[in-house]
Amino acid sequence: MIEWILEKLPVIIFVVIFIGQMVRGLMKAKDTEAEPPVRHNELEEQRRTEEIQREIRRKIAARRGGAMPAGEAAEAPPVMRRDPTAIPLPEPLGGPLRKLFEELERRAEPVAAPVAPPPLAAERRNEELERQQRLAEELAALKARRAAQTAAAKAEAAAPGRRAAAAGGRSAVEELKDPERLRRAFLQREILGPPVSLRP
Repeated sequence: MIEWILEKLPVIIFVVIFIGQMVRGLMKAKDTEAEPPVRHNELEEQRRTEEIQREIRRKIAARRGGAMPAGEAAEAPPVMRRDPTAIPLPEPLGGPLRKLFEELERRAEPVAAPVAPPPLAAERRNEELERQQRLAEELAALKARRAAQTAAAKAEAAAPGRRAAAAGGRSAVEELKDPERLRRAFLQREILGPPVSLRP
């Protein structure tokens, strides 16, 4: 018998939990049947809406410093006693009254004028623009210096060849008779000439 219970233990646990849930559901159903159903009265809801609107109008008039409208000043809200059993349950998402109230409050709020940026931000912006302008000027000066250096380097590179031609006045054949110059010419041809694979 014990072996059978151990073999069927998961099924037994499932059945016990299922029966427990069924009993709990029946008990809740019995409890809800005992409570009287709460009915939402449309007239009560409409009356509450009107009360809220009147209260909002009074608050708006008080903020503006004006007097209350004549029709509302003479009329006092009726005193009604509420039956504690007829109190409606609060709606989970607020319902239409809450939306109406929020919309009326939003309309009643004065629209604020756009705020001017603080003067510190304007000063920082001006400082940043000045700094960027200085950096641009420095960059332009640096480019001009580099261009001058490049031009000077090119002029120097061209100058030794001119000096040698002017100073020596010798022809290329005479220069190649010197073994040192011949070796230099051969290396320059190997380095600067066409690759070996493209030579005829």
